[in-house]
Amino acid sequence: MKIYLRTCLLIITPIFFAGSPLSSQDKPDKRLENKWISFDRLSLQSDGRKWMTVAVQLTPKDHPNKDAALNEKFIDDIQVDLYLCFKNKTKEKKIFKDTGRKPQLKETLDYYHAYVEIPTMEVDFRTKTIQFILPIEIAKRDGWDRTQKPDGYVIEIKMGETIMPLKDSIAFAVDGKNYRDDEILQNFKREAIANSSETKGLLMPAHLVDASFLNDAPVLKFPKQSY
Repeated sequence: MKIYLRTCLLIITPIFFAGSPLSSQDKPDKRLENKWISFDRLSLQSDGRKWMTVAVQLTPKDHPNKDAALNEKFIDDIQVDLYLCFKNKTKEKKIFKDTGRKPQLKETLDYYHAYVEIPTMEVDFRTKTIQFILPIEIAKRDGWDRTQKPDGYVIEIKMGETIMPLKDSIAFAVDGKNYRDDEILQNFKREAIANSSETKGLLMPAHLVDASFLNDAPVLKFPKQSY
C-alpha cells in the first residue's frame, strides 16, 4: 500500500505543479504552529450583487519576541498575504471546444493575491476577521460564482521578515480530490505565488472599498495616497 501511494504522488506532482523538491526550509516546525498567531478559518460568500467576499479569521495568542517588543501585549509590523485559486470552468469548456481535448488541470487554474498590513494587534485571544473582495463579474465570467469555497488558498502571516508557523495555512481541493501531501501543497504554494501577478489588482482588501468591512478587524493600514 505504501509503495502504491508513493507512486501516485510521484505521478500527481509533476502533472499539476512542476517545481523544485520540498526543502527543509519549506517544512515548518509543527510544534510552533499557531503558537503566536493562529489561522482559524477562511470562508467565501457572494453578496449576490457586486462582490465575492473572502473572510480570513485569525487569533493573536502570544508575542513571538517579547524581549525586543515595544509592548509585549501588542504584536507590531504584521503582514497577512492571501493567495486564492479557482478552477476556471469557462476556460476548461473553451479549451475542449477549440481543441477537442480535455485540458490539464494546470491550464484551468487562476490565482489571485492581496495583502494587508497591520501596524499593531493586541494579544487578547479575540478572533480578528480580515476581509478581501473580488468582483462578482469575474466569478460569473469564469463559472465559479456559486462555489462555496476556493479550490485552493495560501495564508501567510509575517512579523517583519519572520514568517509565523501556521496550521492548515495551505489547502488545495479540486474535482473532489483533497490534496494533503506536503510536497504537493508546497508546490501549489509556489505556483500560486508565481502566477498570481497575472490577476494583480482584482483581489483587494475589502476596507479599501467600504470601511464597514473593518468590523471585527484589527488595525489595518490604508495605502499611502499619491497625488
